Amino acid sequence: LKGVRHVNLSQNLLTRKGVEKLMEYGTPSSFISLNISSNRLQERGIVGTLDFVAACSHVQDLNLSGNALGDAVIERLCGLLSSHCLELKGLALAQCNIGSYARGGTALGGLVGAGRILSSLDLSWNTLHGEGAQSFIRGVYDNGIVSGGKLQRLDVAWNRMGSGSHSADETRRREALITARIWGEVFKHGNTLFHLDLSYNSFNVDECEAIAEGLQSNHTLFGIHLVGNEATVDDMGFVIPLRRTAARRDGSSHCPTDALNECLTASGDAEELAAVYRHDEEDMPPVGVDVDEGDTCQGALNSLLHSVPAKQRIDHAADFARAASLIAPGAAGPPPQALKINPSLRSLAEEHGTLMSFSEEDLITER
Repeated sequence: LKGVRHVNLSQNLLTRKGVEKLMEYGTPSSFISLNISSNRLQERGIVGTLDFVAACSHVQDLNLSGNALGDAVIERLCGLLSSHCLELKGLALAQCNIGSYARGGTALGGLVGAGRILSSLDLSWNTLHGEGAQSFIRGVYDNGIVSGGKLQRLDVAWNRMGSGSHSADETRRREALITARIWGEVFKHGNTLFHLDLSYNSFNVDECEAIAEGLQSNHTLFGIHLVGNEATVDDMGFVIPLRRTAARRDGSSHCPTDALNECLTASGDAEELAAVYRHDEEDMPPVGVDVDEGDTCQGALNSLLHSVPAKQRIDHAADFARAASLIAPGAAGPPPQALKINPSLRSLAEEHGTLMSFSEEDLITER
């Protein structure tokens, strides 16, 4: 192994015996990258594997994903990496059975918090949640704010940081909200993270709102993924929590963020849209009563009547304004600034009249 710099032994059914055999061919101190992902390395008999990793004193990229290591092994691994692999920049531990106990997340938080060189970390497809997840996120906070670290890319998709649903037990909801608020603090005060994947962590609306609040003052995070949580990311990069779906009389429901556009698409024109509004009157308060915009077709139109800024397709806006005038004659339509401007639809918008005529300044601002 002397002089070897890059080693890829992934998907080779490698066990602890195979790793121990490698040690007989010399010290792997020259390794810069080591990939032994998707093998058969397990918690049992892991000592030889950990010794092998610790001997890679100059390794910069280490991939152990797809091995059933568990929290106890991760705890020991983090200690070895902190003391032996001081040049480590990239670490992949996806699908390693991390998170059953808090000790795994706590150890990772310590590694990240003190690691000034580590720039990329993959912890996807684990079960980080509760106290373990919170300890880890605090390590991310320390990395970017306290220790002056360089962690830029972080993947924690497919974990269990959120509460899952509104039927979750009280303890899990409380822990999930704390977790979300710590993420919010990371976003609010940190300026190191460049790309973050939080997909499929089952954060509910309240938790996503805590995340979104922290992101409002963040100007350095370039990309964030939130699929699989009760929020979306709009085209301006802001996190938009999905409001709880309102049940219809027929048992169906509307996706709140699409309510405005769904109504028009289903009804076809302003007159039919107004009829849909009246059909929903038993479900929603009358016009003039404050409602949570976007919950149903009526709620969507109420928000329009009140000139509440709302996401909608700009080429539908004139039809919504027409429907609003049919529902409440004499009501003023929303000013252009209350609608989300999409420059690519400007030509369509202009066909609907002066209501949708935006200045060049508006378009430049939107871009």
